[in-house]
Amino acid sequence: EHPNGVWKTSNSADSMKVILAYIYINAKKEDEISNQPLAILSLAHEYELTMLVKSVETILIQQIEEENVKELLQSSVLYNLEKLKRSCFDFIKENMAKVLTNKDFVKLATEDEALWSELRSFLL
Repeated sequence: EHPNGVWKTSNSADSMKVILAYIYINAKKEDEISNQPLAILSLAHEYELTMLVKSVETILIQQIEEENVKELLQSSVLYNLEKLKRSCFDFIKENMAKVLTNKDFVKLATEDEALWSELRSFLL
């Protein structure tokens, strides 16, 4: 029970609008999701909105690039998104020279040894 029906959250108003629109009117605001996909993914996962999670996963796959592939790969593991993980692996394989020489990306080897090992196996 919350006083006056007010729930406090640390999530942005924009993120919550997307989630509430999905819950109450089943609206997927693709442009708003595209602007903040990881925030929406986190909330959709938290509230167990499976179809929204899948929609966000599809959007994230389209947004993979050298600058975000590490974060998206880690998110794929965190939220158990196999399509996103595979798409990240494919992107890394296609752009191996650039990605594997990125200093931030190679930190993954010590940050998540299991994921790094899985990636190495995929690339070989």
